[in-house]
Amino acid sequence: MLLARPAASLRRTPPLVKGLFVVRNKSGYVQKTVIPTFHFQKSLTRLPIPSLDDTLNRYLLAVQPVVSANEFDATKRAVEKFRKQDGPELHAALVERDNASPETSYINKWWFDMYVQDRQPLVINVNPQIKIKDDPAPEKNTQNQRAASLIASSVRVFRTLRDRHLEPDIFHTKPNYSKTSAFNTFCKFLPESVSFYGAAALGAYPLDMSQYKNLFHSTRIPGVGQDKLELFPDSKHIVVQYGSAFYKFNVLKDDGTAVADADILAAIDSILKNRPAESAAALGVGLLTTLPRDDWARARTALVQSDTVNASSLHDIDSALFMVRPIYTKKANVWVGDAGAHRARVPGCHFPHLFARRRGQPLV
Repeated sequence: MLLARPAASLRRTPPLVKGLFVVRNKSGYVQKTVIPTFHFQKSLTRLPIPSLDDTLNRYLLAVQPVVSANEFDATKRAVEKFRKQDGPELHAALVERDNASPETSYINKWWFDMYVQDRQPLVINVNPQIKIKDDPAPEKNTQNQRAASLIASSVRVFRTLRDRHLEPDIFHTKPNYSKTSAFNTFCKFLPESVSFYGAAALGAYPLDMSQYKNLFHSTRIPGVGQDKLELFPDSKHIVVQYGSAFYKFNVLKDDGTAVADADILAAIDSILKNRPAESAAALGVGLLTTLPRDDWARARTALVQSDTVNASSLHDIDSALFMVRPIYTKKANVWVGDAGAHRARVPGCHFPHLFARRRGQPLV
């Protein structure tokens, strides 16, 4: 049977060869913020729960334009009944739920569960896609240079975030006051418990950055009924998928600094030169990740249980800082969806394009 065979073995690249590379950055960081990255997190204001009356009145305002007069009268009667009977009890339960989680919003878990419990394929339905513009310099648009540049730059972003040199996300309503060195110094010395209010007083509103923890070394593991996110904070490697083969190499040294850009380029060159010949029998394990989530969860379980190589390989993929796939230019018509329902057809596409997956929203 297909799933009984080793399906996701990782191939190590030959020893790295030094070479020239175009990206240069002496600090190794993309930013060096004055205000610590997560300085505002502890004092962010919480999403308030509107009163029951306000919620019901807003509901009626939203319904009125889309129903007939008779339907609206019936809706008003139902709303008034709810306001007097079940509404107060349910509202009290909502307030109690909110009080039990002072560190977050009352709606946060429901919002999160909405995504991880969605059983549709992630492709198109959830995963974002971006197209990278060509560099004005033609020599930088070769597949190896572009992949190496993307990897090296992503590692710099990771190290900047990890070492808390990334600037906090702030919505500036008065940039003349808040986008200044004086503002940065002022906020830096505010206690974290009140830092949000100090920034807001000057028209700058810090935004929640809690999801940044899933930007790297994080993956979405499929499960029957519900997926889960897992973090791998000690990860030092990335995975490159080329055809049906997967390659792993480190982009961080033991001390946490980045490997040389030239080493990344050499690793990419080695992968592009040593890719095994494709055949009709090649096991394209990546296609399984486009299945409805329950189907992929069952297939993944079978893969893990079938062979220790599969289990180890999937762990290497899951724990990567991020994953990259070079361009594979074979044309095909692609259907994405569940047994004909809610499917999308992508005619004559070139797939897959070069991308680095955000590990919190991966295909795997």
